[in-house]
Amino acid sequence: MIAWLKNKSGFIAYELYEGSECWSDRIAWENQEFAQNGLKDFLTTAIAKKMIHLVEDGYSSFSGQKIASNQSEESAPYDHPRI
Repeated sequence: MIAWLKNKSGFIAYELYEGSECWSDRIAWENQEFAQNGLKDFLTTAIAKKMIHLVEDGYSSFSGQKIASNQSEESAPYDHPRI
């Protein structure tokens, strides 16, 4: 999936988090249009078809603009976690 993302226009970063009871990921894009197009394109891939069973029923994604961070690195204004 990361290799696929790196070839998408507007892709900035991918992060994967492991909690005590679940996993979550974060995908950063240049803007909301790139995020929406990336998700739409991803859902048509063989990768998505193999991964979709890992997503809990009723899960919804979040899209928003970063307004604060304690990270020193330059970050994306729009984040869109995977499906």
